[in-house]
Amino acid sequence: MKPPRPVRVRPGGLLSLNPVWGSFKSFLLDSSNSGVSRIPQTAVWGSFKSFLRDSSNSGVWRISETAVWGSFKSFLQCLPCQVRSFYPTELRCLLSLRPSQTVAKTVQLLKSNSSRGLARAFSFSVPVWAAGYLARSSGAVRISAVRKYLEEQPTHHGYQSRVLPPVYRYRTTQPQVLSAQHAAFDLTHHLVFSTEHRKGVFGATIGQALTEYWLGVAAKREFALDQISIVPDHIHMIVRIVPKKSIEEVVLMLMNNGQYFIGKRYPELLVHLGMTQLWNKSAYAGTCGEITTGLIMKWLRTDE
Repeated sequence: MKPPRPVRVRPGGLLSLNPVWGSFKSFLLDSSNSGVSRIPQTAVWGSFKSFLRDSSNSGVWRISETAVWGSFKSFLQCLPCQVRSFYPTELRCLLSLRPSQTVAKTVQLLKSNSSRGLARAFSFSVPVWAAGYLARSSGAVRISAVRKYLEEQPTHHGYQSRVLPPVYRYRTTQPQVLSAQHAAFDLTHHLVFSTEHRKGVFGATIGQALTEYWLGVAAKREFALDQISIVPDHIHMIVRIVPKKSIEEVVLMLMNNGQYFIGKRYPELLVHLGMTQLWNKSAYAGTCGEITTGLIMKWLRTDE
């Protein structure tokens, strides 16, 4: 049986990279182009000039100021980001990744390719960037709204009024601490799994057993389950991951382990319901965070 694959989504998040050196004024675009820098182009060039040396190291410039500035500006605009802001000590950008991509690999590609391009174009010493970075997920709504939506699932689907509602809800009181070298991060996703043909599989007892099993998997595989809401035919959850893991990897891990657990613990259940597998072949995955993507875009464009 082939493992189920999640649908393609467009998560978003803020990425901040710091250069090795302290004086980064040279890399700021003027306000007429980016809307984020208050430093005029002449002042920028004055700072940028200190990083340029001709091949003979004699202090004689071989290239005009206008050409250097135009070339550098064009190079930065080629970065694969939705929105970019350049500051004296860092670069901030908003990225969208495929479910199979990881934040760690994306940062590595951005740093290595931009360092190589800058070194080739402007004779910079490498590495250009410092080792660390900040990465935070964002979404269309705040994470508080997603948490509230999960809490209201039993009422939303009409199960709350039953004497014994076939639902199970979990919310951690002690969030699992995730860490990664040279990274500060908060990468949160809202996941939704539905059963095959949307048949009612789960109840309170099975939901609790599956949640406890998943928590054990998460502890071993370096991701965290912060909140779960289970109703008979689908499951909502809030998941945090480390930069080196993709959300696709985590989704497949949860779905495959869930299939294994139900098949081993409750083998008669799927047979009784006439199901060949537990899950539908697709899943929903969307990013969320303390700040919405729209607010981050506005902040990057206004420098406020």
